[in-house]
Amino acid sequence: MRLLVLFITLAFLIPASVVSAEVSPKQVLKQYFAISSKLFPPQLEMSIDERVSLTKKREAFWHKKRNSNKDFLFIKQNAKFPFTIKELTVEDEGHVASMEVIFTPDKGSLVAAAPMYMATSGIYEMRRDEEWKLVAFKKIITKQKRPVGPSASIEDVLSGHHDLLASIYPPDKSKLPQNELISTRAKISTLWVKKRASASQMRTDKVPSFFYDVYKPTVWKILDLNEDGNSAVARIEMAVGSENQIRLNRGGFTRQVEYSLVRKDGEWYMSAFQDITALAEGKVREEADQQAAVKKQKLAVAAPGQDGGGREMLDAYFKQLQNYYPPGSNAPPGNPMIVADETQKFWKMDNRKARSSHARSMSIFMLFRPTDWTVKDFSQSGDTATARVSFTIGVKRMIKLNKGSPTKSANYTLKQVAGKWLITGFDADR
Repeated sequence: MRLLVLFITLAFLIPASVVSAEVSPKQVLKQYFAISSKLFPPQLEMSIDERVSLTKKREAFWHKKRNSNKDFLFIKQNAKFPFTIKELTVEDEGHVASMEVIFTPDKGSLVAAAPMYMATSGIYEMRRDEEWKLVAFKKIITKQKRPVGPSASIEDVLSGHHDLLASIYPPDKSKLPQNELISTRAKISTLWVKKRASASQMRTDKVPSFFYDVYKPTVWKILDLNEDGNSAVARIEMAVGSENQIRLNRGGFTRQVEYSLVRKDGEWYMSAFQDITALAEGKVREEADQQAAVKKQKLAVAAPGQDGGGREMLDAYFKQLQNYYPPGSNAPPGNPMIVADETQKFWKMDNRKARSSHARSMSIFMLFRPTDWTVKDFSQSGDTATARVSFTIGVKRMIKLNKGSPTKSANYTLKQVAGKWLITGFDADR
């Protein structure tokens, strides 16, 4: 009876504020966000001292200071939005708690536009020794909704992908607002597999982005669709909408592309992209390069070594030029860039004048297509030499332009370098 009286007496004597003084983990978290949200206005609205003071107060809520910045971006991105706190668990006789913080972003905000990039909810782990402290944080990434319906067909997936990319790269060169652009890219990413499906099916969503940026395709149609179980390949023809590309092509044209797709959990995802037209063009270029390499090898004339004299060097040089510019006006001309590259071995081009002489010296064979030549005068003095050469013109109409003379003459200078003669200069008669 005495104990009962004592308890009743104490209940009346202890102030109510003491009984209710314990702060809940939810209240601590609210206080934490009230302070943290003040740290993210524009820098000019807060002095350095105020920022240091708020940072220290914010860090004081954490059990370990080094963990206090784990939610930095989470709070910064969501600081201006309203939030709710949901109590998940309170365990270990009230000494451990988990709280979920959920922000509600404005509909027009960047955070709302791309939830898969910017988390709007996160879980805080808390522990109480003498008072509640934050010990850990983990953000929750909201899954981006696909822009197509559940179990959408391959045609619907490809159509949705085209419409989204075409809105980013329209023919009229208009641009989406930043928020809408990020949202659109986030939707596009949901149509692609997140990981490599096989060695040949690598995620290449940046490739179609480049394709759309260059060609800005408008209308499209599926030419061929091969489906095999959980994989498929679609060949598509697209009409090019880029004004620049149409101008370069001198008219409208189409290009063909190919998408590889895989099915996971009943949904179709794109896994690879190829510009089929570009591949075909590449093969044509490769074949042309191979043919040019073979032709170059056949036409190549070796430059004389140390045993050869200046006359031999000139003769080899003229034979090389004649291989690329054979006699007769109907003979196909050589590519000047290839000829210049192949004939560098006969020259010593260590200054601008020599490089100019090399380029001009090819004109004798480009214009007159000599049938033969004669070194009329060759004079050597030590490691230098001069030569005057007469060429027999191989194109009749060029004889008229040469004042009726069937020959064209030019002067050359040479220098011996490391025992090998090289051409250093050229000057043709006018």
